[in-house]
Amino acid sequence: MKVLPAGINYSSFYKFGNKIHLHFGDFINADVFDLNNADGINYTLFNEKLKTQLQPLVYEVKPLDKKLLKQKFGKSSLLQKIILAPFALAGALLHAPLYWTIKCIVTLLFGKTDHFTSIMFGLLLLTYPFYLAAITIVAYSTGAGWGLLTLIVMPLLAFSYVKYGVRKG
Repeated sequence: MKVLPAGINYSSFYKFGNKIHLHFGDFINADVFDLNNADGINYTLFNEKLKTQLQPLVYEVKPLDKKLLKQKFGKSSLLQKIILAPFALAGALLHAPLYWTIKCIVTLLFGKTDHFTSIMFGLLLLTYPFYLAAITIVAYSTGAGWGLLTLIVMPLLAFSYVKYGVRKG
């Protein structure tokens, strides 16, 4: 058996539009452990190897250390913000009903736990195709002929909003 240590770093646990950095260590193979040792000894050795590899992979950033967060995760340029602003605004407005509905449900059911972002991501991933289909049907039924274009435009507007760099709690 092999174990691959992975450091997952989020720019925030609770804000929308996280930047995520993944860092991987070296495989830890089972053959480096002496099977004649007691299980407790091997568990301790494994945990030590894992801790040694994970420490440089995971960022230690205090929540209010904005300078270190910017250093680690970067910031959108002014030109990028100017170009994306109208598209980001449209993306925010068109996706607000789905996002805020899911956020209210998750907050009511689970509160602000460490898994908040994961639950939000999972529910948005599952519900977005249905939301997109509903918007497309409504746009297509208006008879304007641009209804199917929403299948391409809506995700691009959402992407523009995320790339704009808005971080709302």
